[in-house]
Formats: sequence, structure tokens, C-alpha cells
Amino acid sequence: MFNITNIQSTARHQSISNEASTEVPLKEEIWNKISAFFSSEHQVEAQSCIAYLCHPPETASPEEIKSKFECLRMLAFPAYADNIQYSRGGADQYCILSENSQEILSIVFNTEGYTVEGGGKSVTYTRVTESEQASSASGSKDAVNYELIWSEWVKEAPAKEAANREEAVQRMRDCLKNNKTELRLKILGLTTIPAYIPEQITTLILDNNELKSLPENLQGNIKTLYANSNQLTSIPATLPDTIQEMELSINRITELPERLPSALQSLDLFHNKISCLP
Repeated sequence: MFNITNIQSTARHQSISNEASTEVPLKEEIWNKISAFFSSEHQVEAQSCIAYLCHPPETASPEEIKSKFECLRMLAFPAYADNIQYSRGGADQYCILSENSQEILSIVFNTEGYTVEGGGKSVTYTRVTESEQASSASGSKDAVNYELIWSEWVKEAPAKEAANREEAVQRMRDCLKNNKTELRLKILGLTTIPAYIPEQITTLILDNNELKSLPENLQGNIKTLYANSNQLTSIPATLPDTIQEMELSINRITELPERLPSALQSLDLFHNKISCLP
């Protein structure tokens, strides 16, 4: 049996909203220095490019990186186009200069990978080709090509949502790399989430987005799901059976599905539009 409750846990919501890190992300640091390069009309698309360049996927090629720099040059005011440089000296080297011509971001490719430098830090990545990644995924029937799934999700984003989807993907990569069990995707203005999230995630936080539905085929080992303050109108009957607690308050849910996760113990539906129970 599970309990349906309208009681809000204030202390828990306070702990969730208290973000642990105060360090400014690299993409924000770079953007703060070059936002004046772009008109208001082009800022969202430019921000999406910066988010990609600060954390390129493992499959990134020099051509893909170059295309992002070309896009930034095209979007920038003519006076700032030369501050965005690529193929310097005929090499696979790319950089962005600040208004006073100081290098604030650079990406240098070599035969084995690439190095991203910015914010006083340097991170070297070993490049994985798409064929290698596909081969690795096909090696096990349980393997999931997260990068392919997530990159497609980002490509499908509306223009105003693209930068935040890039941020969501970066957080999922971080969880995957560091084996984190909690994934926070709150307050990102997301209208959808990918069906596949890192399999070790047990707590998924989606509060304060613009979700109208949850994926019918949501995968993973989720035990706790928070999706308060969205625009959900229903609950899929196919959510993972591992879910023990769901908080879906302040949505537009009108009815419950005939089937809920078998392990479910607590369901919070405060401030929805449910008129009857199944």
C-alpha cells in the first residue's frame, strides 16, 4: 500500500534548494565576458554554443568544434568577429578573446584528444569516435549510448531551451562520470526530459520546470521522483517499479492511472485537479 498525502515537507524542500556549490560554471564565466558581442536576438543561440564548447562531448571532432566557432563569428557583431578565432596557424586550435584581447577560452586538438582551457583550469579529454562508442554499446545488450540519446535531445530543443538542455546534459555526464545517485534538473525551463538517465540515479529532481508529461518509457533505478510545480496533466502507467516516493504537487493532473509503480509507498498530489481515485 502507499499513502497519498497533501502535506508538504518544508525542511526537505529547503535542503534541496540549497545548492552546494557557489563556484561560477565556466560557461557562465565566459558568457559574462562576451555577452556584449551579440545582439539580444542572437544571445540564446550564442549561449548554447558556449555551453557546448565549454564541455564538448567525447565524440567531438575538430570539424564540429569549428562549426560552433563559425556560428559564434556569424552571430557576433562585426566589430567582435575577430575575437572568435579558429584554425590558428593552420592547426586545430580554437580560442575566444575578451574585449581587451585576452584569451579566455581555448580548445586544442591532438591525435588522441583535445584540451579545453578556461577559467584558470585545463582539462584534457581522450576522444572517443562515434564508431568506437557504437561498438562499445553494441558489446553488451544492456549498454546505453547516452551521448547519442542526449545529443539528439539537445538538437530537438526549442531555441530558448537549448542552453538549459546543454546544462542538463552536463549534469547527467557529471553523474555518470562520478557515479552520483542524485540528479538535479530543477528550474531549467525544461519541456521534456530524455527517457534514459544514468542508471545509478536513485533520486531525480525535476521541480519548477515546464514539463507537461513524463516519458512513457522512463528508464533507470529511480526510487524518489520530485516533479513539483510543473504542468503535468497525467502520470504514465509505465513508470519504473523501483519508485518508492513521488512528489507531484502543484501540477494539472486530473486522474490517476490504473497502474502505479509496485514499490510506491508515498504519493504527494497536493494542488492538482484530481476529482476521483481509481
